[in-house]
Amino acid sequence: MPMNQGNSTNNAVHSPLIQTFTSRPWLTLRGLLSCSLSVGLGLSVVACDDAESESPEAGVEAGVEAGVEAGVEAGAEAGAEEPSFTALRSEIAHDEAPNATDEELEAHISANQAFSFKLHHEASPEGSNAMSSAWSVRQAFGLLYPGARGETANSISEGMGFDADVERALTTMNALNDALSSRQLPAVEGDDPIGPIEPVELHTANSVWVRQDLEPEPTFLDLISEHLDSALYMIDFALDPEAARQEINGWVEDHTRERIKDLIPQNAISMETATVLTNAVYLKAPWAIPFEVEATSERPFYLQGAEGDEEVQVETMWQGDYIAAGRYEGVRSVTLPLRGDKLAFTALMPEGSSLADLEASLTPEVWAQHVSAQQQEMREVGLPKFTFETELDLKPFLTDLGLSVLFGAPDLSGLIAGVPLQVTGVFHKTFIAVDEGGVEAAAATAIVADVTSVPEFGEAVHLDHPFLFVIHDQETGAILFMGRVVDPR
Repeated sequence: MPMNQGNSTNNAVHSPLIQTFTSRPWLTLRGLLSCSLSVGLGLSVVACDDAESESPEAGVEAGVEAGVEAGVEAGAEAGAEEPSFTALRSEIAHDEAPNATDEELEAHISANQAFSFKLHHEASPEGSNAMSSAWSVRQAFGLLYPGARGETANSISEGMGFDADVERALTTMNALNDALSSRQLPAVEGDDPIGPIEPVELHTANSVWVRQDLEPEPTFLDLISEHLDSALYMIDFALDPEAARQEINGWVEDHTRERIKDLIPQNAISMETATVLTNAVYLKAPWAIPFEVEATSERPFYLQGAEGDEEVQVETMWQGDYIAAGRYEGVRSVTLPLRGDKLAFTALMPEGSSLADLEASLTPEVWAQHVSAQQQEMREVGLPKFTFETELDLKPFLTDLGLSVLFGAPDLSGLIAGVPLQVTGVFHKTFIAVDEGGVEAAAATAIVADVTSVPEFGEAVHLDHPFLFVIHDQETGAILFMGRVVDPR
């Protein structure tokens, strides 16, 4: 019987590889994104192409020899007070050939679709442009899932649509990540007969950040490394919570081509913060059939309002080709493939009903009906250009979804044992730009959890009468002092 325990089937305990990145002015964790990182047995080597720094090799040697303390001193001498970071990665390598079954993949994708429709319908602000990424949210909760136990793990499984067996869920997630990673295509240069063509970029990245005085569970480290290719970074939230927030936000910016900024808002990280789990996803792809810039012109767009439609003029792209489109249950749909024909942009436009009604009706089954109703014919398509960002606080949505335990007294002992944790915020941001060149989209999600005192209180004790007190050693039982208080004034 599958259990929500998050334990690897490999019962061996693996000691993590430890890589320390000190607070040098020329090398912060964000800077490592432009560096190559190779990991040996207990040793990491960082090679950076930083024109402003001294020799990278010399800098790394100095950092390894001097260790964390020297790095902090160097940062202090340069006037930079930034926390140091220690990267932990399991000795278990990322699984490059996950053995997910077709049935597991089908169930995972169906759950992804159902969660996408629910997240958009229930969490998006009404009456305005909005976009969410269920993919990113579920990836972030995929990081949290192996650290959850008991009711908390069950709630995550049910709310996110994960397999009840943690390791099977992560294996399936890994397989789907690999499949989508294969959608990337290189650029075609201008001297090529079919060039120039822009590349297809599709990247997703995960990271876990833990307060440096806490000890993450080895099994948790193994699972996120093997299945989600994630390292774990130890960071001193207590030294400077704002600097830590900016560092994590910087990691998100770098993994979304700076499209997602300030994911974690001010004051969301404090001295009590124990861990932050983050996902970032970035897509940029040209159309399979390009829109010609010369064909773009101002065309009418009809805004839905309480008093009827309002006509406005917007920049609209036009193209004519063999394009799949259809109509189902009074909803017009069209699919525009991106380069490679694996990824696509599909639009659904209700005719005679409201967009809200359409959003409320969507399920995986209804979505499949809309797509299957399409036929590929020679036709013209007009698509408005648009760009916008969306910012969501997912706590209300997740509470309604049945995940209120996360914000109360969750059992996350599989992540950090012996320390009571409470999720204090789940933050989500997206970016979308659609123009003649193609689609650019990005999303990021952060789950923030703080150390909390024991959340369920017993009977309160108020010493409001005279009392005795004893100062004693709890291990040996030796009494050092004993006294009374009859008047504390």
